[in-house]
Amino acid sequence: MTRDFIEYDEDSYDEINILGYGKREDKNIMIIGESKYQFSKKHIDQFKKVLKRVKLVKKLPIFPLFVCAVAVPKAKKYAETEGITIYYSHQLDLISV
Repeated sequence: MTRDFIEYDEDSYDEINILGYGKREDKNIMIIGESKYQFSKKHIDQFKKVLKRVKLVKKLPIFPLFVCAVAVPKAKKYAETEGITIYYSHQLDLISV
């Protein structure tokens, strides 16, 4: 996973907090994520706009995710209904290189 940009044309791009590639059910996928200490419905709506733009230029299925420290129940439910997987930062094993 890395932090990078997805360019749409010479003057248009989105910064992606979490970007990677993987496999799901033997198919290549693109992993796109956002990270916030605590997210809200507004953050999810902004993220959905980014996902929509990415889908126009990338032809891989997208696995969308949010990494956070805290998620209020209302925002968490909204993310889940939108197909966005939530990971809490304390759930992640971090390594230093």
